[in-house]
Amino acid sequence: MNEIVTNLDAQEWYTALIEELQACIVETSFTSRMAIIEGKHFIGKEILKHEDKFTQSGYLKASEQIASSLGKSQRDIEQCIQFARKYPDLDLLPVGKNYSWHMVTQELLPEHSQDTLESKSKPITKADLLLILVNVKALLRHEYSEAQQRLVESGNFVDGNPDSDKVKFIQYLQDQFDKLTEGVKW
Repeated sequence: MNEIVTNLDAQEWYTALIEELQACIVETSFTSRMAIIEGKHFIGKEILKHEDKFTQSGYLKASEQIASSLGKSQRDIEQCIQFARKYPDLDLLPVGKNYSWHMVTQELLPEHSQDTLESKSKPITKADLLLILVNVKALLRHEYSEAQQRLVESGNFVDGNPDSDKVKFIQYLQDQFDKLTEGVKW
């Protein structure tokens, strides 16, 4: 059997066939990888075209919703957005025939960053804002209590004392906070 394979390798028509098939494999592999890269670029460009509509609808970012609707991962959608943002023109892409989408994401795109459209996928609700306000109020109360305790321990109530100044500043912040949140139903 090895003799038959050896004989085939020595025949010109067989060598030409193998070279032609290898060229076909290389070319179709390149074509499929480039088609994926072009498709990912198109997805990113289309999402970026509608970025303002997501914002107007109350979405800070939309990649999670889009990923869910498409049955794709949020990370993949965010990478498409990054790719289109970084390379708006595919002709400027510094790649050769051996590039794949994996190589693009690993070598050309920044690590999963805040540069993407998406970090939250839902609009901020009144409950979210109320929770933020409650946390700010609690933080101011805590900071005031600690500063007041340090002031009492030092016994130095004169103006210009850092502890005294901090207590006054926190009182000012609390007053401003109360003015801003007047009418908020806690």
